[in-house]
Amino acid sequence: MAELLNTHVEIESLGGGRFRQTIHVAPIAYDDGGVLKRIDSNWGDSNIPERPSMVSASQLMATVADDGDLRVHPTREDSRYFEFGAPLINVGGEWVRPGFRDRVRDGNTISWTSLGNNETAFLTHAGHYIKWGIQPLKKWDRWSQFAMPVGLTGLTREGGQLFADGEPVMHLRKPVVYDLDNPLDVRQIAHEFVQQAGQWYALFTLPDLTGMSRPLVDPTLELQPDEASGKDALIYAGAADTNYGSYLDIAIGWWNSGVDEIKGLLQFDISEIPSDSTITSSDLQVRLHSESDVTARDIAIYRGLVEWWEGTENGADPGAGIDGCTWNDRNNNGSVA
Repeated sequence: MAELLNTHVEIESLGGGRFRQTIHVAPIAYDDGGVLKRIDSNWGDSNIPERPSMVSASQLMATVADDGDLRVHPTREDSRYFEFGAPLINVGGEWVRPGFRDRVRDGNTISWTSLGNNETAFLTHAGHYIKWGIQPLKKWDRWSQFAMPVGLTGLTREGGQLFADGEPVMHLRKPVVYDLDNPLDVRQIAHEFVQQAGQWYALFTLPDLTGMSRPLVDPTLELQPDEASGKDALIYAGAADTNYGSYLDIAIGWWNSGVDEIKGLLQFDISEIPSDSTITSSDLQVRLHSESDVTARDIAIYRGLVEWWEGTENGADPGAGIDGCTWNDRNNNGSVA
């Protein structure tokens, strides 16, 4: 993979002793049976009438039908797939199925609008994960639950982990709802798998959405094989006692016009490395999702010297009042900032 990891650096003088350094990295690829293939996460034509849209030039192969049913092949085999259908929404105690229509395909995203224009839905493919989101446009304050029919072929499930022949191949990340007008307002969605009349459903129960102006319900069917092998979170000085362990991105920099600092935390599982090993080098590759400020910033990476918890599920005891890491408190035992 040496040629894929080649980089070149540009250094630009900004005056006053300030410089901007830009590092250009070649496009990433995935290993397909010993052959390196570039990742293309854009939806294309599948030539399958009942499943017109497809992503195949990627580590995670997927097809989607006009009605929104999605079939994901984590091993890139046609005979193995995880499938989920259009959601049922509990509005004021009544289960309704929005009739999504007007499918629009744009790059790596497919979007629909419901018949009553009450909801929009989208599917985004990002090479190694798929994101399914719903934005309630009306009556969102009456939402309480929604459910999505799911099915497995050639795979097995244990909790949120999917397996092929006993080997983990995919992880269903923690579902959340967040405010589009305040993306740092992230609230956990309780979820479970239930069976009704022989059909399995992923059932999601929404938290209190009070204070949100434009909530985006994100079931986080973000299918990422290595999610279980590490943990990540961010800590935010502007909400110093809030845990963001369920936040989907690692934010770094400043918020609120450069006043409040944000730091990202990452931890990798290195338990399989023998204790007497000597590590001569390591590489960290990250992908920029979005940028909210064009101001040049110096970003640094530091080794963490204290233990921290992503959330209450990471070993904390909710009954003891211990929550995940925050700017002020890593695990009820002092600051991690």
